[in-house]
Amino acid sequence: MKMTISGVGGVPLVISHVKTLEDNDLINISGLCRTLGVPRASFLDKVGRLGLEGAIRYYLSEQQQRKLKT
Repeated sequence: MKMTISGVGGVPLVISHVKTLEDNDLINISGLCRTLGVPRASFLDKVGRLGLEGAIRYYLSEQQQRKLKT
């Protein structure tokens, strides 16, 4: 089974061919970084420090702050 979750503009965020629950590479990190508007290396560094969910929350809050300033 192929599973695809798309973000704004049809950018695939999650693409997966699921066979078992232990399949890896479920998240398209490059697509997620483009959606969040951050470099991949910076995102992965933040993931190393905060975990995946923490990094996503951090960059989403940054996006919201940028929108409020404009």
